[in-house]
Amino acid sequence: MPGGRVPQWWINTIDTTYVDIWRAIPSPGPELRLGGPDDPLVQEIAKQARLLQASRVGYRKRGSLYEEFDQLHTDYFAVRDRSRAYAAAVLALLRART
Repeated sequence: MPGGRVPQWWINTIDTTYVDIWRAIPSPGPELRLGGPDDPLVQEIAKQARLLQASRVGYRKRGSLYEEFDQLHTDYFAVRDRSRAYAAAVLALLRART
């Protein structure tokens, strides 16, 4: 969230249901419209988008895989932190461009 403060209602919503956050996870790639692939800020956004994708894979496959359970479990529960890191990377790029 902008300003670094996360409203309690947002945390409660995420804790209650993850449904909306899974729908809103971006695919890597659109950030290239804001800068070149060599731009470190663009690379950070792409990295955070990939980590969010890993959380979605963990969410979708959490019940069907046993060998990778620990990694999927970590990815599944890291979605809140990863979504905040993605937002921070996007804000850093936008601030740098204005």
